[in-house]
Amino acid sequence: MPRPVMERLNERFIVKEDLAEIVHERGTQRLAFLHRLCRRLRLVRVKGGLLKPNSAEARAWLKSSPADQMAALQAAWRDDPQWNELWHVPGLRCEDTGWRNDPLATRQRFLKHLSQCPPAQWLSLASFVQAIKESDPDFQRPDGDYGSWYIRQADTGRYLSGFESWDQVEGALIAYLIAQPLHWLGVTSLGYENEADDFPSSFLITPWGAAFLGLPHQQEEWAPQPIEIRPDFTILIPAAGSLYHRFQVERFADRQGAEEGAYLYRLTQDSLARLLKESIEVETVLGFLKQAAAGRLPANVADTLRRWGQKYGQVSLRPVVLLQVKDESVLQKLQTLPQTRSYLQEIISPTAATVAERDWPRLVEELRKLDYLPRVEGL
Repeated sequence: MPRPVMERLNERFIVKEDLAEIVHERGTQRLAFLHRLCRRLRLVRVKGGLLKPNSAEARAWLKSSPADQMAALQAAWRDDPQWNELWHVPGLRCEDTGWRNDPLATRQRFLKHLSQCPPAQWLSLASFVQAIKESDPDFQRPDGDYGSWYIRQADTGRYLSGFESWDQVEGALIAYLIAQPLHWLGVTSLGYENEADDFPSSFLITPWGAAFLGLPHQQEEWAPQPIEIRPDFTILIPAAGSLYHRFQVERFADRQGAEEGAYLYRLTQDSLARLLKESIEVETVLGFLKQAAAGRLPANVADTLRRWGQKYGQVSLRPVVLLQVKDESVLQKLQTLPQTRSYLQEIISPTAATVAERDWPRLVEELRKLDYLPRVEGL
């Protein structure tokens, strides 16, 4: 994931990651995890150094209920044979010396233990770790090999080998799974003894977590709340509203922050132009807004958007290179020569033509082959 993409995504997190020392996506926690899940579900792809949505898959996921969205993410993580949590545990540094663990088998065995916990009850994290140590200490090492894995303690560099390091390795992995991936996936809620604590002391299996683990849970009914469009061109999207609505509004409105538990956006000429540039009609935008707002679209907003749409493109600006000649006959000749005529976009006078920015270096080469010595200014 390119650095600018990481920074833009990180800005949208409620709790942001510290990217100051991060040079690659592998050094992140939630960003790398999120990207992995989205790629697993084919929601996004990398194109031209940017993340782009896969339209059909992304639209279907965004339109589904929060429970179905979360279930898809949970399943993508649960069944991933390559995402290796052990290598992401803070405080551990795994060294690739040829040893291999099985993250999929470890995950499945761990989830079997978690499914024995009662949902909707606060449980001691330390007690849960201790229970696995007593009942199934080899949950990630079926062969009982505690000597061949090269794992260091990150802060001291000390090798953690032997069963005596179980708490520092297996125990840390269990706590990490509860406090990070499973929390991000809505499976667990976390409890802290003190507000200043960095790590939770207890956890609770949520209704989404109970559904994921196959435990009894109450099925929640969900219907997307409508967005609110105001006469001042601001749009409020409820925090519990449709992700599809948010995704679409982001395409043609500028995010302004939050207000009363909702996301705040503003419609502007520039923000609308972003979508019109993609050849989307204003009436399509208005149809979406009316549907998403349950029919409540202020008349002044609709009229103004139509007016902006009618004005869009009546004047166009684009970066070009200006080619000028001293004699009209030179330009006439360049228009007829197969080596140069394809580079001339528009003839704007008998002695001037435009050239696309990407084409001027090749045009200069062709002109030199024809014994012209073009003067290049400001390029």
